[in-house]
Amino acid sequence: MEQFKYKARKRDGTVVYGTVNAPNEAAVAAFIRKQDMYVAGIEAAKKKGLFSGVLFEESINLYDISIFARQFATLLGAGVPLLTGLEILTQQSAKERLRTVLGQITTSVREGKALSAAMAEFPKVFPELMTNMVAAGEAGGILEIVMDRLAAQFEKDYR
Repeated sequence: MEQFKYKARKRDGTVVYGTVNAPNEAAVAAFIRKQDMYVAGIEAAKKKGLFSGVLFEESINLYDISIFARQFATLLGAGVPLLTGLEILTQQSAKERLRTVLGQITTSVREGKALSAAMAEFPKVFPELMTNMVAAGEAGGILEIVMDRLAAQFEKDYR
């Protein structure tokens, strides 16, 4: 299996970015159509060199996570559905690495996985505290409040 990056459009014109593991581009296109979207672009993810994963990969720090949590809390507070909020944050992320991770999380959530479970697949990006708090927020129906408190805590920790 190879990893592919894709760009797709929803029926309302919203652009969605993501990554998926598939045997070929045709399988990626079929996956996108199955999600009721239109293919806008597919490309094979670049192979990493010997040191790229260690030295040259763009890192995601605590500040980036606090910004994500703050923006996500704001979107949820404005009544934006969870999946739509993830798609918006994926598109607007300034860091390529975070955009890729959010794209994979969005895909997992779209396939029916809980947000906390999707985030737990990236332990180097999202702290264990965050995934556990998100799980509690999902269970209690207070995800907006949890994300707001996480953002405040991560901002303090970063300072």
